[in-house]
Amino acid sequence: MKRWLLGQFIAMLAVGAVTGIGLTLLGVPQAVSLALIAALLEFIPFIGPIVAAIPALLVAFIEGGMTPLYVALLPRRAAGQGDIC
Repeated sequence: MKRWLLGQFIAMLAVGAVTGIGLTLLGVPQAVSLALIAALLEFIPFIGPIVAAIPALLVAFIEGGMTPLYVALLPRRAAGQGDIC
């Protein structure tokens, strides 16, 4: 159980860091807050990352342009699931 929690914590840190960096590079406002939400919700299997993407997408739609598309692809990359084959 202890190792599982450590693994979850490391995954949460990784997703939060990658999301924060990605949102910052995309120029999304409140990138740190959105990354913190993504990191915390990573703990919830399956639905957590989906729920975490909703606020980021809403903020990205306000920014306009191609930003919502890039933000939609970012959580998959942060979770290591973005291989396009």
